[in-house]
Amino acid sequence: MHWKIILLITFILYPILSNAQGQSDYLIQGQVFSDSMPLVGVNVFVEQQPERGTTTDGAGRFSLTVDSLPIVIQFSYLGFRRERRRIDSLPAELKIQLLPQQFQLSEIIVSAERKIDTVYHSPESVVDYAFKDSFMVLLVFKNNIEKYELIVIDENERVVDRMSLREYKPVRLLQSCEDKVFLITQTICYELEVQPERLSFAQELEYNYVKEQIEPCQLAVPDYFFFENYFYQGQAQQYSMRSRKDTSERRWLPRIEDENNLYLLIEELGVALPRSGDAWGRDASEDLAELRIAPYDLKGAWRMFYPKIYVPIFQDNGQICVFNHIEDEIQYFNLKGEWMRSVPIDYHHFRRWKKQVFQDAIRGTFYTLFDTRWGYHLCEINPKDGSLGPAIPLDRDYVDHVSIHDGMLYFLHRHAYQGARNRLLQRVAID
Repeated sequence: MHWKIILLITFILYPILSNAQGQSDYLIQGQVFSDSMPLVGVNVFVEQQPERGTTTDGAGRFSLTVDSLPIVIQFSYLGFRRERRRIDSLPAELKIQLLPQQFQLSEIIVSAERKIDTVYHSPESVVDYAFKDSFMVLLVFKNNIEKYELIVIDENERVVDRMSLREYKPVRLLQSCEDKVFLITQTICYELEVQPERLSFAQELEYNYVKEQIEPCQLAVPDYFFFENYFYQGQAQQYSMRSRKDTSERRWLPRIEDENNLYLLIEELGVALPRSGDAWGRDASEDLAELRIAPYDLKGAWRMFYPKIYVPIFQDNGQICVFNHIEDEIQYFNLKGEWMRSVPIDYHHFRRWKKQVFQDAIRGTFYTLFDTRWGYHLCEINPKDGSLGPAIPLDRDYVDHVSIHDGMLYFLHRHAYQGARNRLLQRVAID
């Protein structure tokens, strides 16, 4: 008898449950234009779920099914500015207008030269350097007999401690997203511990572990680590957010890609696209899927024509900012990875741009570098409107490993006629 009652209840409730389940999916439809002309092949996807997307048809129309609201939908098309639309409730139909990208480069004003000082006066060549609390750690090459050495200096440039590396084969120093400093050798990595008057190894790690788990982390905030992920030989990039508390939780910032180079690379490598023509589609062939995740290993002319896209990430006044040099904007997100706003930029279209952005984390300022015919020029970036401040000229013919710390620009310098083992650590005040 009981089973008959259960069966009757099931027949009564099934239509109700099915209807409720059906209502959890939302169909969003619309059309994308530019100057009243429909755009074909526009990428339409959910910002936090870029794998959930579609493209516009021959009439510029699209249909996209999502399982919850509100969401943010992105519309991207080569040669046009990316559009974002927040959907709080189901609209009748979206009408999206994309604007062409226009580049109008700002004029760079050059300020007076600044005095350049040498930080560490010694015949030893500085190979690398890193900041650790109020100290600086230097990796130096002494000579062919004593080889390498680690040196710690304080804020008054006084040598605090030295460590001989004669038995090691050091390559460089690594400053992690948590501001830990590692000595990288050919096989083992050592975390450095700097205490008053003493330098030591806190722990040693396998090089492959550091390469895969520590080096890709570009930013650490209270709840998340931000890891860079490259696809299609560096022509696409996306930051993943890994929770500090729950290692299984992972979020993603919007994917950024050089669409033109990406599809040219696929074509030149002779890899077939799926019928949809979408390199990110689930129906990708095995060869295409393998190319998508393969590590960057281009050589020679390939590396010159297909360099990795450069999309640095920083924390700025409690927000996450991504310098998106592909779509010509600084993108701002909150600490949970939710999009907030964008600021247009154009400085990276100068021919002599060095493809580097620096942050003075202490003072909250941003800078970029140009290698002009008159020498190196450093310019401050205004994150509010993307404009550049006056250029600070550096009277040096060789500048490497640039960083900015508390109003000072640090760099390694050698004269053009000297070898790589004759490098000085120098600095110049920029505020």
